[in-house]
Amino acid sequence: MKYDAETDPPTRSHLNSLFHPCQLSAYADPGPHEPGREPCFQLHCRIGKKRETVSCPFAAGCTKFDSFRRAASAEILVVNHAAFLVGKVPIPLTVDGQEVYKMTVMELVFRRCGVVLVDEIDLLQSRAIGQSARQLQLSGDRRVSPVHELLDEFEHARADDKLPEELRVDRLRRHLHVVGTLAPELADLINRGDVTWSQRDKMRLPRSRDAWLAERLFGDTSPKIDRLGSVFDREPIAGDADAEKLQAAVAQFSQRDLDEVDILKLRYELMSVLKAWPRPLHLRRSKVPKATAEAEIADAVILRVVLSSLERVLGGLRYQLTTLEQHELEAAGRVRDALLGYVPWTPSPFGPLGHRVIGFAFRRHGDGPGALHAQVLRGDPHGLIAGLGDVAALALAGRQRVVLGLSATAWFAGSPQSHVLCQVPLLQPDRLEGVTVQPVPVRDADCDGKAVRVSGEAHLPQRLERVTRLSFLMWEQFLRDHLSSLAMDGSTKERARVLLVTGSYREARSAAAALSRAMGGSADANRRIWYVVCASEVGRDPLDVRAIPPREIKSFGASEADVLIAPLSVVARGHNIVFPGAQGRSAIASIFVLVRPVPPTDDVARAIAHMSYETNQAAPAGDTVTARMHAERRHAEKCLREFFQGAVKFGDMPPKLRHAVLCDVLVEMAQLAGRCRRGGTDVRLYLVDGAFHDDHVGWKWLVQEAFQKWKKAGDLAGMERLHRAFLHGMAVFAGWKD
Repeated sequence: MKYDAETDPPTRSHLNSLFHPCQLSAYADPGPHEPGREPCFQLHCRIGKKRETVSCPFAAGCTKFDSFRRAASAEILVVNHAAFLVGKVPIPLTVDGQEVYKMTVMELVFRRCGVVLVDEIDLLQSRAIGQSARQLQLSGDRRVSPVHELLDEFEHARADDKLPEELRVDRLRRHLHVVGTLAPELADLINRGDVTWSQRDKMRLPRSRDAWLAERLFGDTSPKIDRLGSVFDREPIAGDADAEKLQAAVAQFSQRDLDEVDILKLRYELMSVLKAWPRPLHLRRSKVPKATAEAEIADAVILRVVLSSLERVLGGLRYQLTTLEQHELEAAGRVRDALLGYVPWTPSPFGPLGHRVIGFAFRRHGDGPGALHAQVLRGDPHGLIAGLGDVAALALAGRQRVVLGLSATAWFAGSPQSHVLCQVPLLQPDRLEGVTVQPVPVRDADCDGKAVRVSGEAHLPQRLERVTRLSFLMWEQFLRDHLSSLAMDGSTKERARVLLVTGSYREARSAAAALSRAMGGSADANRRIWYVVCASEVGRDPLDVRAIPPREIKSFGASEADVLIAPLSVVARGHNIVFPGAQGRSAIASIFVLVRPVPPTDDVARAIAHMSYETNQAAPAGDTVTARMHAERRHAEKCLREFFQGAVKFGDMPPKLRHAVLCDVLVEMAQLAGRCRRGGTDVRLYLVDGAFHDDHVGWKWLVQEAFQKWKKAGDLAGMERLHRAFLHGMAVFAGWKD
């Protein structure tokens, strides 16, 4: 029997269930569950009026868990990255002569294996980074927020008497209603312009502007930060009647749940107090009118009060979500995961920050309304990966283990996402040449001959139009002749294929449609083009060009097509596009990067990556362990603050943060070039997007700056040893000479 597990997951579950039929289905009420989703450890048993959660009585002998039982005695274990980091063994296992309950997969691996080989260990680190940072949409935009979905499920479960009596329903409902009411109403006020959310505040902590507020309100008053704290904490303020008025205005709203009218009234009260404020507001910019300064301060106080309330309620709600999930409220699991309610064991659960951080961001996509998001950070992903064989193995298995990480880009200085903070004991040396990097700007005569630029355009319709224009013009200006030259050259004749790289699936489709039109749109022309789409979209697109899911990328080398179009994130890793039976030689000769890759700078995962990477490389000062911990915490908070302050447009970033983003992109480009170097073949990497050739932050200048930073930090020799051909191609492109 043959089936497609990616596009039809239920088929896989049904087939697997043929070999481990659920014995519980004969006893379950109201009936058997969907195969693959059996509630093995979340069964509900009624004893009188009391309802308890119990495990399946057949679990001990169920064949569904045979793979875990075999793992307890197997000589070789094979697990994927996700299972290694967050997987749990669902049944008790006897390991090392003792029965262990609630064991994680990582503990099982370290108990059973003396040597652990990790393929693509930099990807394992990236996944650990993603597990350390999450976000939860609190208000709706064009879709219902998970909080409202949970609130709806909760009310239905309560009406149907599905919740246990011991659950504190009133408190839980109050928490859900506060979040479900307060967040949307704040978002509405921001969308209408009644409250201002600064564009610079990509992630805003409730107390992130306390120093700014203290300076504006109290100036040289000593100690000004303590006086501001008294305003919000309702502590007595002796000898300052104006501060007491401000405190009273804040107190009447922070003591109860807020609604939209209250927030507007709070703003009115604050403006009244600030207009009569006796001291200058200590403006840093003297040209700012007093009324504008008063409005800025009022908005900052409002956000301080409202976000503090949301932070407190979310913190209390997180502990109750597991109980709701056990009673079949599916939205509770999604909210819990977004708030990092369940995290596996790590040596440093809170990381250098020392606590779980809950911040907030207001995001607007396109021209639609914006939504409020909670962003949660915790942990130390770089320390976890670097200490797998030492701290983690000792804690979980009681002994050190050999952990050998394999990857072409796991040591890439300056990359917070990929650089694993370990030494490189073994390497496969690369030859000096083999990668050629060239600029190929596509110029538009209708725009005075300017290069067509895609990166930097935030609005999706205009961005897709630019991709379409660039792809159409590129055929006439370069691509047609390039494919002909590859076919005529004896060294590349059998590899006369190209890979066109975009930033998304939608951009890949736009490029395919434009290229088909430029090539004449005939059946013969369309057979030459393949483009990659999401697996669920295969067969739904009316475009005449062939659309393939990611799993079919490897078959491109055996096809009659000579142009493959795919997003960078999909094609950079995991796909070997080679000739069948040609000793693993790459089937692609050239790569065209149509869109300059720039990851989202305000992504919460990038924030934890930056903080963890920088903190792990710093040596905290201090004579005692406590002093060093405090120094590390201050440094981590500084790194996090610098990241969010510098998370602006790529060209306006501080040099340090811009270098980190560039190094992350260079890792992806190096992996991309590797798609064409299988079997020792050469690759030509063409930079097409006009953003690569920008006068302000063009890539030649950026790459030169990167080489200078590597040299100054003493990392250049190691980088050249590990990435010789790729860095040689980049150095020639940028004109760098050591």
